[in-house]
Amino acid sequence: MDHQIDNNRLQYSANGFLFFSGSFCARKRYKAIKKFFLVDAPMGSGKTQTLINHLKSCKEYYSKNGKRFLVCVNRITEEKRIQNDVRCYIPIDGRKSADIKRLVSEGKNICCTHSLFNSFDSETLNLFAHGKYKYDLYHDEQPEVFKGIIGSSAQNKAFEQPLISSIGEYDLANLIREKILIPCFGQYFWNCEHEINDTPKSLYFALKELLKTAELYPFGTNAFNEEAPSSLLAFVRPRAFIAFENVWVLSYMIKGSVFENYLCLHGVSDYEYMHLEDGKFVRGYSKEYPKGLERLEINSEKESYDIDFSLSKSGYAKLNEKQLEELTHKFYNFMRSKKPNVKVSDYVYTTFTGYEKLSKYNKNISSKRFVACNIKAVNEYENATIVGYLIDRHVNPVLVNFFEAKDIKVDRDLYSLSEMIQLVWRSNIRCDSDEKVYVYMPSNRMAKIFLEWVNASTKDALGNF
Repeated sequence: MDHQIDNNRLQYSANGFLFFSGSFCARKRYKAIKKFFLVDAPMGSGKTQTLINHLKSCKEYYSKNGKRFLVCVNRITEEKRIQNDVRCYIPIDGRKSADIKRLVSEGKNICCTHSLFNSFDSETLNLFAHGKYKYDLYHDEQPEVFKGIIGSSAQNKAFEQPLISSIGEYDLANLIREKILIPCFGQYFWNCEHEINDTPKSLYFALKELLKTAELYPFGTNAFNEEAPSSLLAFVRPRAFIAFENVWVLSYMIKGSVFENYLCLHGVSDYEYMHLEDGKFVRGYSKEYPKGLERLEINSEKESYDIDFSLSKSGYAKLNEKQLEELTHKFYNFMRSKKPNVKVSDYVYTTFTGYEKLSKYNKNISSKRFVACNIKAVNEYENATIVGYLIDRHVNPVLVNFFEAKDIKVDRDLYSLSEMIQLVWRSNIRCDSDEKVYVYMPSNRMAKIFLEWVNASTKDALGNF
């Protein structure tokens, strides 16, 4: 039986997706989402409070025959904040996956974490899609739609399941040769007709579990099997959004982001940008900058704190102990130059995972002040007035090549800037204060991108007078 399908047969609706299910390639058309609403507003501009106002004012969410909402937030503390201000339910701890099904079946308004949302199975999504009540989704921060890479690329595999990260190009060639994974409509799917040992601790089980929430796109030519790709890029399955009537995403710098690229990948053009005015969502895109930029002080080229080795993810893997000591000592010296009596609570820093314990190289730096470089919506470091951004952040090059091969433009610098801003705005800069916030960026590239953005904000502000 030939499982290779002509990609030209795949068609997308104007503002929706197609979803594939079954043993091989059974096509199933889900209802189209009415619309994506992308609320693009800076950190600290009041997106969460505006969302609360919006939910309170929409009477249809509380009427017997109206719609319902699902709000997804980053942390449990944010769940509580929403629930304190809006009539909604939070799934019960210890059995959240089961309890959310009960809440949907009963037509309740719901608030949950991103983590729970990312784990929704087919049964849960079917309840949202085909239950008594239609649901709108409100997702605080951009959904993490790119999961990672299976195959040849060693960069940013970063799957939660280590077994998936261990799959190399040779393994991928075998998976496809044995028809465990099969091509269909430009993607690869699990072959449900293949008899294989997929016990819970096996690689096959881990891969099968991944495919419950992810779709796999091929890229490159496999060195061990010319008919197979060298990599499979894993994205969140679009059914995670299709189940809802309207999808709202509240974040900053959505325009040109990986999430917008993801929408283009699926042929979604019917999305609308929104901004904030007087505590309300207003139609249209508005280019805005976060408050407090004038309080930032970034290490300049005149200061002797820059370094001459790469701080990219691949560069970190090549750093020796002497170079790591140099990096940490320069960061500490930078802090001392700004605050001679610097305390642990005064600073926060980021590196790539695996290098977070800088105390190993400088005992004056506490690893308790490490923040993951992809952190979002965390406000517990608001007392920090020194930020160490000790990496050179890049969008995955395989992801860039994949999108560009499909004529989807990727703004590499925008990605780096967006990630950097999210980290910097975990500090005291988000507070109503006159205190300076000092940012140490030893990567010349990152410092240049950041300074150009800050300078552009000043020019734009002057242009409005």
